[in-house]
Amino acid sequence: MKPAKSPSAITPTAPASKNPGVQPLIDLGNVPNTGEALPMPHERDQDVKMTSDETNPVVAQAKKDIERGVKDTSNSPEMDTTYRALKDKPKP
Repeated sequence: MKPAKSPSAITPTAPASKNPGVQPLIDLGNVPNTGEALPMPHERDQDVKMTSDETNPVVAQAKKDIERGVKDTSNSPEMDTTYRALKDKPKP
């Protein structure tokens, strides 16, 4: 019997598709093998190095605009209403 590999020694690969001709969502073939295991999604999300300590200037301006009471001019409510009306409309 072969000895079991440690989890850090296993190279991640994309799962084989059940449908031939369908590409996987990610291609791990180009990922260099550094010998280290890739971090799990929750480990990446909790990593303190993932975000900057500096506030994004666009977000800071948006906060100031909301606090000053600047009106939203994005037409988002109108676009949502139009989308729903067209989506629910029966097709000819």
